[in-house]
Amino acid sequence: MAQAQHAANFYVPAAVRWWRRPWMIPLVVLVGAFLIYVLPPYLSLNPEESRVTLVPGFRIHYGVVLTHVFAGTLAQLTVCLQVWTWLRERHPKAHRISGWIYVFGGVIPATLAGLVLSPFVVPHSGSVGTFVQGVLFIAVTIRGFVMGRQGRYPEHRRWMIYSFAFALATIWGRIFNLVVFGLFPHAITNLTVVSLVMEASTWIGWVANLIIAQWWLERTTNQPGWGAVRSSSPV
Repeated sequence: MAQAQHAANFYVPAAVRWWRRPWMIPLVVLVGAFLIYVLPPYLSLNPEESRVTLVPGFRIHYGVVLTHVFAGTLAQLTVCLQVWTWLRERHPKAHRISGWIYVFGGVIPATLAGLVLSPFVVPHSGSVGTFVQGVLFIAVTIRGFVMGRQGRYPEHRRWMIYSFAFALATIWGRIFNLVVFGLFPHAITNLTVVSLVMEASTWIGWVANLIIAQWWLERTTNQPGWGAVRSSSPV
């Protein structure tokens, strides 16, 4: 009887089988495409290939950029593992390990580096949106991690979904910039317009993602089948 009960808790119920989560494939494709676009200039470790304009006199600028890029890459790869239902249910230890890597190897170092870089993001002014996003990203991620360590899994789920929303915000910001400057190529010669567009991009991604995340939570929290099987997954 005990073995049967263990099996019932181990296997994913029909409501959460992989084909009920078709967004995983587009998610991996989206993250992969973003990383293919962002990473190559930094793999050579050559400051001259940096996409970010380096500030003369700021000696560690390129090192901070590399920390942000590589830790951010780790965060985006591991966040895909974190939201993968099959991995969470069938291999909770792998979910837990990837969660530690996501928080301490990805989110925290990438975001702290981003906060250091935030005054240099938008020409001549700094980025308020990047700073606010960074502070909130660390806050919700640590909150979610603590909830998981305390065994408060519904709260863990909620805060880590918020963290997931922040993790993907940069992608939408880059897409927004590409679309705007692609449609209005002459705007790139106007520093005021460039500053406004880049500042807008730092808000659009995470604000929109948080709205979607909240909608998703309201839609799914009380669904049948969420209960013990999902909430039993360790962090």
